[in-house]
Amino acid sequence: MQEICVCILNYNNSRLTVKCLESVLSQRYEKFWLVITDNASTDDSVDSIKNYLDSKGISYCIKTEGDDLTLQEGESPEVVLIRSLKNGGFSYGSNRSIAFVQANNRFSHMLLLNNDVILEDHFLSDIMQDYNAEAEANPDRPLAMGAIEKGPGGNTHHTGVHFLNIPTGLVFASPLLPSFRYIVGACLFLPADAPIMDEKYFLYYDDAEYAKILLRNNFILRTTARASYIHDTGSTTRNDPQLYRIIFRSMKRFYKKNYPMAYPLVILLRFLLDTARGRFSIASEIIRSSFRKE
Repeated sequence: MQEICVCILNYNNSRLTVKCLESVLSQRYEKFWLVITDNASTDDSVDSIKNYLDSKGISYCIKTEGDDLTLQEGESPEVVLIRSLKNGGFSYGSNRSIAFVQANNRFSHMLLLNNDVILEDHFLSDIMQDYNAEAEANPDRPLAMGAIEKGPGGNTHHTGVHFLNIPTGLVFASPLLPSFRYIVGACLFLPADAPIMDEKYFLYYDDAEYAKILLRNNFILRTTARASYIHDTGSTTRNDPQLYRIIFRSMKRFYKKNYPMAYPLVILLRFLLDTARGRFSIASEIIRSSFRKE
């Protein structure tokens, strides 16, 4: 049976991480490991996760960024907890997990997860089956696969991909042409030797950029027809101008790298859109970000 390494990223929210962890441990698939990378949390996340593992009698080991990530012969903890030395953002933390996977020559695949998702108990079996079928149909190219995202009530948010509308930089669950299709980073299934992410993205546009990296490495991007997870997006807010500073910084980086000719149009349309919606502080932030040096 192919062995999967499930990778969860935590930052200052062990409560959600433990819920995600529980859904992984309940999987019917037999051959998997679990890696939790803590992105230099400033709260008691690491202790809380350790306390949970201790209370359930789950074996684990702790690695710190910079340590030798190779597990020794006979060392087989159920969970590996990696402590990052800094909060470098989503891509940075995910790359610590990828480094562990690739340092240990025992995995065929890896599943990168946000800590606020809950897997259905047959998720790993379903996505592995669909992945193998796609890989068999395309034996000459590597494959990356997304999964169906549902809300707590069972409604489908998307089928594993988003579409970035090129003129506006806005993201939709279905294509609004012209658009770029990419796998949503909340749940991403990959071969163990997949390339690393671009750590210059702290948050936002990181999964779109990773899709570009995968495509440059000849990957096929697919979604599973059956495997699904639950994602409660209702707690996310985007009304903070500081958050939009991060969004627009990432947007600028993505467009300058991939669609430089479209960037002026994106700035204009986003400014007009936010102004029309009365979000003047956000509209002004996009103008400031366009002139801000990296």
